[in-house]
Amino acid sequence: MKKILAPVLLITLLIFSSCASMRTLQQQNEKLIVGKWSFIKSIIPEITDTDLKSTTEELINDELKEIYFKYDKNNDFIAFYKGKESNGTWKISEDGTTIITDENGSVSEMKIKVLSKTELALVLDTDSYEVLLYFSK
Repeated sequence: MKKILAPVLLITLLIFSSCASMRTLQQQNEKLIVGKWSFIKSIIPEITDTDLKSTTEELINDELKEIYFKYDKNNDFIAFYKGKESNGTWKISEDGTTIITDENGSVSEMKIKVLSKTELALVLDTDSYEVLLYFSK
């Protein structure tokens, strides 16, 4: 009986510590994301042709050069793009890896690749490839 109980207890502890770890990442990212994030650059890792990669990244960078996001502690956000401001609410997924925004019922999700006090990298999935969008605080 003791031989069976020990592995079950160990598995249970691992599951609970894993859940606590995910919760910690969610809470950590909820704190780090608060603030104003200005677009820096885009990178498309999947494109290997250097000319195509450079041209595509340049187009994206030019299109997004004035965009910024501001995430507040109360889970409101403001997005500024092409002279227009929009707002809604935000939250971090339970596993801490995704930011979910809701703008008047239009929900979008972006994977968080990097998040620190000064740097944010989000993964934008397109039909063709993934684009990494880098922001600074």
